[in-house]
Amino acid sequence: MGDFMATDKDVQFQLNLFQGWRLRDDGIEIQFDRLQQQIIAALAIYGALSCQSLGALLWGPAAEAARHLRITAFMMARQIPDLLVFEGRSVSLADTVSVDLNHFLVKVAKCEQSNCVSTADGCLSQLLRVELLPDWNEDWVVLEQHKLHVVRLRSLLIHARRWLTCGEGEMAVKAAGASLELEPLHESGVELLMRAELQTGRPDKAVKTFEGFKTRLASELKLAPSEYLVRLAEAIRG
Repeated sequence: MGDFMATDKDVQFQLNLFQGWRLRDDGIEIQFDRLQQQIIAALAIYGALSCQSLGALLWGPAAEAARHLRITAFMMARQIPDLLVFEGRSVSLADTVSVDLNHFLVKVAKCEQSNCVSTADGCLSQLLRVELLPDWNEDWVVLEQHKLHVVRLRSLLIHARRWLTCGEGEMAVKAAGASLELEPLHESGVELLMRAELQTGRPDKAVKTFEGFKTRLASELKLAPSEYLVRLAEAIRG
């Protein structure tokens, strides 16, 4: 996932949270145990935290959590100087730590504001493949995984709608289809895919998309498509 890492000369550490945890110091991989990895990941996601807040996040509101966290963090600072910054009761990652998640979110925000010419901006492929700490299942990580899922879905829908409006039907098909890989029963994604397929001269495919969604919605949720989507399918059928 090097696409999301900063190349600034002031960057010393590179932290990957996508596709698994990985920290490098000037290209050399650093080994930490799972608890230390969790501390670094939490600071990368939430920014500066008090030892009490960080301890509660990782272990719950136990009386010894903050003390245990503080001891562990100081041991990490001795092991890898310049990685952590201590200010009063708070700890944070140094400014020289580049985090792929943060760079990804900035890039996605820029892509969402790009114009119709930006069909080769690479955002679509990046939105498809990112996965935050996939082998972690702690409650706070699961919450952040869900937040990233929402960001990806929203951005894919924005891209699909933009490309559809610009007449870039094939790109709209890819973006809308990708959104349905994330949320197969998201009706906005279905509508955009149907319209994109129609725009690219595949009305039969658009009707098939609707019928597949209708069947799955009834099977999994015992629901029917909205009247709006039904009317769209009828209009496409002619």
